[in-house]
Amino acid sequence: MTDFLLGSLVELTHVKFEAEQSRLQDIVAQENRLRGELRRLEDRHRAAQAEQQSQFNGQRAFGGDVLWQAWLTRTRHDLQIRLAQVLAQKGRMMRSLQLAHGRKLAAKEVLASHEQSCRTARRRRDCEAEQSLTILKSRC
Repeated sequence: MTDFLLGSLVELTHVKFEAEQSRLQDIVAQENRLRGELRRLEDRHRAAQAEQQSQFNGQRAFGGDVLWQAWLTRTRHDLQIRLAQVLAQKGRMMRSLQLAHGRKLAAKEVLASHEQSCRTARRRRDCEAEQSLTILKSRC
């Protein structure tokens, strides 16, 4: 392979790695948002429990506490399902990111190996040329 093709391969694998990283960051942001929503929901639940314990609430008399618990359970369940889906997607993306990282490292290693073999070949040619010149000079 030529230096240009290997350089392009390294650049391409680097761009692919960065794209995978960006996608993963989006998923992590979704995960953090859902975890924050779950935390806020739990905070609201604790606050409502404290309020119910401290005073008799009119909502309880009309069944509002039952409706609240049903809404709370349904909302928590929905958030947990969405979080599980995001975590599954994050796992797939992590594997994809690892693969892209491996390809990036392999491309860099191939380029470095190619450059090293070119340097070695160049040194060998220079040495052979110098020896040839020495032989030619000695004959004159």
